[in-house]
This record gives sequence, structure tokens and C-alpha cells, in this order.
Amino acid sequence: MPECPQCGTSNPARAKFCMECSAPLPRCRTEEEDWDQSSGGP
Repeated sequence: MPECPQCGTSNPARAKFCMECSAPLPRCRTEEEDWDQSSGGP
């Protein structure tokens, strides 16, 4: 769960904005993205 850098609220894993203060959340890499980059992807 990403934590908001502005207010510290924990947010759902795929949230793009904080549920509390609406600040944009940093984008986290997913396992799928890691797989695509390491294997060349489909």
C-alpha cells in the first residue's frame, strides 16, 4: 500500500491519488512491469 508523501495516509495498491488529500501518489512498479522489462515482454 503506497503511503501518501504529503499526508502519510495509506492508500490501496493501485491508487493514483491519495484518498485523504487527493495528492498524486508515486507510481510503484508492479511484478508484471518487472517481468516485461527483464524478459522483453510479449
